[in-house]
Amino acid sequence: MVPFGAPYIKRKLQKNTKIITYINKNIRKHVRINRPLRSAWEGWTYYTMFAIRVNMKMHCILLLLLSTIVASFSSLNDRPVIGVLSTPDDSKSTFYIAASYVKWLESAGARAIAIPFYASDDLIESIFYQVNGILFPGGADYKDMPDSARKIWKLAKTANDSGNHFPLWGTCLGFEFMVMLAASEDPIQQIDAIRPGFNSWNISLPLLFTDLASRSKMFKSKKIRTYAQDPSKNITLNNHYNGIEPERMRKHSTLNKFYNILSTNFDRNGREFVSSVEAKRYPFYAVQFHPEKNNFEYGTYPSDQFDIPFESIPHSYEAVTFSFHLATLFVNEARKNTHRYTLPSKFPSVWLYELRRGVAFEQILIIPNTTNAIVASSSLRGVTQKISIYPHRITSKTNNDPE
Repeated sequence: MVPFGAPYIKRKLQKNTKIITYINKNIRKHVRINRPLRSAWEGWTYYTMFAIRVNMKMHCILLLLLSTIVASFSSLNDRPVIGVLSTPDDSKSTFYIAASYVKWLESAGARAIAIPFYASDDLIESIFYQVNGILFPGGADYKDMPDSARKIWKLAKTANDSGNHFPLWGTCLGFEFMVMLAASEDPIQQIDAIRPGFNSWNISLPLLFTDLASRSKMFKSKKIRTYAQDPSKNITLNNHYNGIEPERMRKHSTLNKFYNILSTNFDRNGREFVSSVEAKRYPFYAVQFHPEKNNFEYGTYPSDQFDIPFESIPHSYEAVTFSFHLATLFVNEARKNTHRYTLPSKFPSVWLYELRRGVAFEQILIIPNTTNAIVASSSLRGVTQKISIYPHRITSKTNNDPE
């Protein structure tokens, strides 16, 4: 019969000096015993207490980790708002936002509010704390980058440096802005970062990925990379004459430290340009092509007889999936931001602005460009509402009333 029970264990432990020595040396300090242990039995008792304490600590640590993970998910913003910088037309007298950018953001679950192109620093700062991310859209001349973009860049970097996750996205001209802003704080050096003369207007291309793409947030999905690099699909529409060569970016010490080049392309003349980048330390993403057009632009040449596309925009399954993937990436980054949209009457939805039809853009929203007032007008159920933002005032009149 095998001896069993506490008396037997006690007798064995009392004779085992090795256990006493080990516990005196390694365990006693953990169970707060200031005197040497008299027997292995006493040591075994305290060792059991130590094991229970360690086990409880491990449970507490696991519970703390679990609660932190749950809290991080529960704190994600499921109603993110993105600020979109407006764009001047060729005359620089009218400012607009192409509706396709707004739809692109909405497809991933975000709303959009307008940021005037020439907004003052005070207005930019007020809008910044109402939004969860900012999009720099496409446009015309990179040399016309406004001070509002510089202010946005500084606020976004400062927020991220202080632990407030705030993403930026740049498309086409927005890509060029983000390259310029990362290159230097000096306006002349910013302009010098971008090179003109690319022959890449209205051309759809497959992406040529660098080795960093598979380790990036933007293109870590193998399926997305497969879609994007397929030469039979050409899923990225390019509409730009300006850009930056990959070799130039790599040799620029500041840009090379700030961005990872994820993909490149060649224009019609065989000149290589950077087509996508991702910041190394910040949630900043920029592409030289137009992902929003894949899903939301179908402009045709004016004709009642023919359906001729105005641009060579890809609308294949792979193209629209790729577009949605990028929208989801950016909006999910915005969900991590803690800002709250508390002033919708002061900073209204872009859909309250005047909507016009076009060709290059099927729909554009006209954004008043003033640092003192943003006025939105919309016709809804026979009522035109004008919302004045600085100062706050809301007035309404029926469509039949005189102007």
